[in-house]
Amino acid sequence: MSKRKNTRRVRSTKRQIEDVPMTPMIDVVFQMLIYFVLTFEIPDKMSQMQVWRPAGESAASTSEPVELMRITVYEDYYALNDTRVSVETLERTFNRLADLNPSQNMIVVATAESRHEKLVVVLNLLSKAGLTSVSLLSSN
Repeated sequence: MSKRKNTRRVRSTKRQIEDVPMTPMIDVVFQMLIYFVLTFEIPDKMSQMQVWRPAGESAASTSEPVELMRITVYEDYYALNDTRVSVETLERTFNRLADLNPSQNMIVVATAESRHEKLVVVLNLLSKAGLTSVSLLSSN
């Protein structure tokens, strides 16, 4: 008797995987990207800023009018209430004002031609004198 090997032919169950078409998928991704870019809203930081405002009754309780001091920073000089002054005069004036009324309202106006250094000098003088009620404006 001859021995015969039992050989079976095994069919290959592995199928060849077809390529997935990428073009429709890329189209969908680009459409989603465009949708998200167009519907994105940048949060408004100004609406979320904490602003301290004085109470109305404190202003009403003082019988004397509130006087404002305006310091204007120009390209090559400073002006205190429209009068040209030097840095030394500003420092003396700020120290005297701080001694009389530390809550004196100060407005610092920086012109478009002025340098930031000159503005920083004025703000440093105000801080050194102890004047804390300062408003900063810019003008053309």
